[in-house]
Amino acid sequence: MNTPLKAMLSSLPKSTATLIASLMLVSCASTSEPLKTDSPTKPLQAQSSHLNTQTTPSIATCEQTSEHQIALSDCLQNLMAGVDQQLELTEQKQFNQQQELADITGRDTSLKAFVQSKGAFKSYRHHQCMFVYETLMPGSGAAINFKKCYIELTLSQIEQLNRL
Repeated sequence: MNTPLKAMLSSLPKSTATLIASLMLVSCASTSEPLKTDSPTKPLQAQSSHLNTQTTPSIATCEQTSEHQIALSDCLQNLMAGVDQQLELTEQKQFNQQQELADITGRDTSLKAFVQSKGAFKSYRHHQCMFVYETLMPGSGAAINFKKCYIELTLSQIEQLNRL
């Protein structure tokens, strides 16, 4: 953030500065431009928040185009890798926004909550999908349904993060 703007915001009451900072973040988030940070580490490139459905297969596409369970499992594995990458990009974008908000307001509670939320989501996803897997064991579709669960929960999390 540029110094004159930071100085102006620091002279305002905290509630006003927080409101202005939030509006600035909403404005930045609605553009395709990455957020600027003063961080010496290079943030991940901000990209489109949605998977490109023309190049990324969906669960339905995998099911329709796979001739057997091994091919379906491989297709879903590739889809899992794609949604993991998209989640990482979305989380980095959200982290940058929360860091920017913390820098402006002097409050890092939302940043801390976001970091905790990331870990909690990944734990929940693992345990929920293991529940699906264990419920269907020893059936041959257990691993496939684990992957479907993983993909669906990850896509849901991406959607939730993009609403903020």
